[in-house]
Amino acid sequence: AVVSTQSTGTEELRYHTATELENLEKLLNTTRDWLDKTAKEQEGLAKNVDPVLRLEAMQTKNKALERELYYLVRKPIPQWYKDKLNKMMEALKNSTVKAEEAKKSESKEEEKTDEAKTEEKGEGTKEGEKSDKEGKEAKEEKSAEEKVETKEEKSAEGEKPEETPVETPKEEQTEEK
Repeated sequence: AVVSTQSTGTEELRYHTATELENLEKLLNTTRDWLDKTAKEQEGLAKNVDPVLRLEAMQTKNKALERELYYLVRKPIPQWYKDKLNKMMEALKNSTVKAEEAKKSESKEEEKTDEAKTEEKGEGTKEGEKSDKEGKEAKEEKSAEEKVETKEEKSAEGEKPEETPVETPKEEQTEEK
């Protein structure tokens, strides 16, 4: 088993041995070098000369790379590795849950402090009373807008909106008589 430390300092688990990875790297490097060398030779040849870079050679190199790679990919995962991954996943889940709980508690505390600040400002000052009245008026306007929106939605759906009786001022009624 190989445990390597990346440049970031985090531990990366691998269940492939160092020799297996080195063999794959060597094969990859030799194949890349071979391809670069033969491609340069091929470019230097005249078009009427037989090619140096042949399909059969490329297929052979490709099969060798695939064989080595498939060996590493299909290697069974050892139980110790699965256990370690499960522990890491549980730790990650626990840390995210704790972080979410911390955010929720912070937001609740902020709301409480905001409410306390508005209450402190509102007590004993006329400005606070005015802001309370303005806030109530804004809430009433919002509720009236919501009622209008629901009527429009019902009419769009084909339902009849609720009809509210139109009230006429009492002064106008008395003048007409």
